[in-house]
Amino acid sequence: MLHLQPLIIDRIRRQTQGFVTISNASVLAGLRDIGPLLPACIVQPGAGEPSDNSGVLMPFLEVQDWDATIIVAHQSSQRDHGQTEQVAGCLMQAVVQALHRWSVEQPAMQHQPFRYTGRDLPYYSAGYAEFTLHFAVKAVIGAASP
Repeated sequence: MLHLQPLIIDRIRRQTQGFVTISNASVLAGLRDIGPLLPACIVQPGAGEPSDNSGVLMPFLEVQDWDATIIVAHQSSQRDHGQTEQVAGCLMQAVVQALHRWSVEQPAMQHQPFRYTGRDLPYYSAGYAEFTLHFAVKAVIGAASP
């Protein structure tokens, strides 16, 4: 059910510029200093729920949520005021352009195009800031695997 993650990561890698790291959340495990990875785009699955027939029959459609969190160095001096948001905004725009209305181009995988569904409030920490974008896609669940 979560087989889209490497495809999403690959799509962002091919369609955007400016990231040092584009990966899943495992790249952050045990990390003591996030700085060398920035700017980064971390792709992780969100919630999923049946979109028709409540999953009673197989196969069925599931709405899968996917998050792309853009993490940038946080500039804290007055001289750099607004730099964090400007850098993040450009990268966020690139990710939205890469994923919104994108369809997975593999016949064995049945999906409708991705759609951008919103973003969270920014999260600021010492040295970095996170900006999470949300996407949704309807995927066929329970079909025979390729």
